[in-house]
Amino acid sequence: YAKKNHLQHKTQPRMAVTMLNYLESRLKKAGLEFNLVITADSAFDCKDLWKVCRRHNQHSQYRWTIITATDPARCLGSNGSKATRLAGQKVLDALHQEPLVRKQKIDFFEQTGIALRSRQKLSDQQTGTTSSSTVYSYAQKQLRVADIGDSNVVLSYKLLDPSQDESEFHFRLLLCSDLQMPATQIIAYYAMRWEVETFFREQKSNF
Repeated sequence: YAKKNHLQHKTQPRMAVTMLNYLESRLKKAGLEFNLVITADSAFDCKDLWKVCRRHNQHSQYRWTIITATDPARCLGSNGSKATRLAGQKVLDALHQEPLVRKQKIDFFEQTGIALRSRQKLSDQQTGTTSSSTVYSYAQKQLRVADIGDSNVVLSYKLLDPSQDESEFHFRLLLCSDLQMPATQIIAYYAMRWEVETFFREQKSNF
């Protein structure tokens, strides 16, 4: 709407870039640093977020990492600096050639150090934490992805019923900027994004 009507606007990824640049400058002035993991539901228009994380990691021992889901139709990228799209060469097809680690239980707290909160509202005084785990099958490979570049790519199948096999209709294709992060950790961080969002929503409603 804003673009159509020539109004000043920023997309959500551009707002995130602005926030990260501000955070980085403030941390630098304060002499503080920490590891940061950013999760997103889509890699669309997120290439500038990847650039911010890579730039930060070049001059810091603390890692900034972005983990996003991406479209199964996403293509591989060329070896050039812009990682130009290679038509017909899909990331998903490359993952299907990798061996599948089948039916592994992933404990989210163990992988991330973040305790899942109970789903009761703070107003109910139910503020205890709990760990949670789910069974996944997955494949992992480092690939060069169109528009983004070198990525740690994970094909993840969530198995609500561990007795069943993987379904072609229930999977996520995840991209991670940290090329060394294990697949189990990538899956756990992505799975917990909703819990983190819910936590902040509850905090804002009570203060």
